[in-house]
Amino acid sequence: MANLTLNHSDKTDQYIADLLSYVDNDVATSRDCLKSGIDTKTSAYFRKFLTDPINAYLENHKNNRENILDSVYLIMDFFLKKNSQLIDKAYYNPSNKTTYYISLKEDNHQTREYFFEFLEIFDELNISNSFEILINFLPKGAEKSINKALEIHLN
Repeated sequence: MANLTLNHSDKTDQYIADLLSYVDNDVATSRDCLKSGIDTKTSAYFRKFLTDPINAYLENHKNNRENILDSVYLIMDFFLKKNSQLIDKAYYNPSNKTTYYISLKEDNHQTREYFFEFLEIFDELNISNSFEILINFLPKGAEKSINKALEIHLN
């Protein structure tokens, strides 16, 4: 059998060590609290998985999905604010956080190209298959035509 050597960086190893220390401290605190009949977030998490595993899994999946959607929103929010000089108004759909409506100050191919380039970069991320960003360009004044969208404040 071949001897496999993994390359570890000192920073990565230190980060893992810090995470393990955090988990160790959290488990120790949870164990002490449990002896006194007190549930911590960690012990409640394990209790839920032991007593109702299907709902716990579904809840965990929903929370993970929400965290990813929040991250996608933050990426898009950063991009929009960085390019605010091109944008008249920007909106997003709060129910999925991946659909955006943008009214450009100058709506032309050159201006739209900034957004298309961003989407190409985003598509290279592994999450783009599950969380695709949709950008809808709106003519000025068409904001009233979008339902339940929230304005993104660019300043």
